[in-house]
Amino acid sequence: MNKILIVDDTSDVRDTIRLHMEVEGYEVEEAKNGIEGLEQVAIFHPDIILLDHHMPDMTGLSMLKKLRETDTETQVVILTADPNQIVAVQALRDGANDFIPKPFDSDFLKIVVKRTLTTIQMEKKLRDSKIAKQAAEQASHLKSRFLENIQHETRSPTGDIDGFLWIVKKRIKAGEIEKGLEYLDKIRQSSNRLMNLVNRILDLSKLQAGEEGYTRSQKKVIEPIDFAISNMRKEAKKKGIQIKVNVQNNLTAWLDVFRIKQVITELLNNAIQFSQQDGIVHVQAEKKDDFAHIYITDTGCGIPDSELERIFTPFDLSSRTDTGAKGQGLGLAICHQIIMDHNGTIQAKQNDEGGTKIIFTIPIQKQ
Repeated sequence: MNKILIVDDTSDVRDTIRLHMEVEGYEVEEAKNGIEGLEQVAIFHPDIILLDHHMPDMTGLSMLKKLRETDTETQVVILTADPNQIVAVQALRDGANDFIPKPFDSDFLKIVVKRTLTTIQMEKKLRDSKIAKQAAEQASHLKSRFLENIQHETRSPTGDIDGFLWIVKKRIKAGEIEKGLEYLDKIRQSSNRLMNLVNRILDLSKLQAGEEGYTRSQKKVIEPIDFAISNMRKEAKKKGIQIKVNVQNNLTAWLDVFRIKQVITELLNNAIQFSQQDGIVHVQAEKKDDFAHIYITDTGCGIPDSELERIFTPFDLSSRTDTGAKGQGLGLAICHQIIMDHNGTIQAKQNDEGGTKIIFTIPIQKQ
């Protein structure tokens, strides 16, 4: 049901307009002055305001200007008894959508209101079409970027495999069996890299399509954290990185332990990869309100402010590569999807001491 707000200091005028509008099936509210009218706009959220200009406390033009400071969408029709229509012209310049001269004819009133509602509907369709167009363009852009990145990420390992196979063949023909066998391990490494990429793409696709089920239960948060630290201890040791842990031992959350292990392992791996030699990575967890908050903080190269939000987009890597760390831009996208499916949140922030802090939350209890 469309809503109409009448702002007029004359009760007889308000009563007359209300009668005609309610007969047409509109929901109607009234205000007797501009101040009350602005208050009603905030409460009632009308589609159309029928606004009289000649009011003692605040003219219709003054209320219109005040309204347009914060609201550019609500349709405003000025009611004016000005015979020269100077007020009407000024109102249209200030953002009114139409005007009705006083005294008004009831049929003309209905025509203007219906015309204004038609304008609202047309503007909504236009906005929707623009949004749809933007969504289509964005989808096309993402598809193109996805294909470009797939091509880029697969070119290197497939090229390596082809090149190494040629070398193995050449060595074997020359009778250099041992040297040929050395390259088989390089082929295996490139094959594993390619398979890892394919598996990650499939994993993300299934998660986004809702094809991967979750097995959630009440678990101690320290369990997936300990698992991830154990898995990443060897990599941390190679770079001389200390992993410091501060987790409430009795903190529990409603989670899929396998998937949260995957998230923490990925985030910890990134923290170690992007940290400088002999750095420190902090892993913390605490309860806030109804959520477990998990923080993974490094003192590495950090992420520019402009990139903090989009690093969770597939194939979106930070421009900061001075550490030499490499990635496919899929790990954080997978983490984001898993945390969203847990009804949690995940975000990246700058670490005050340099580096990056990743914060994600998961509910304490089943939701």
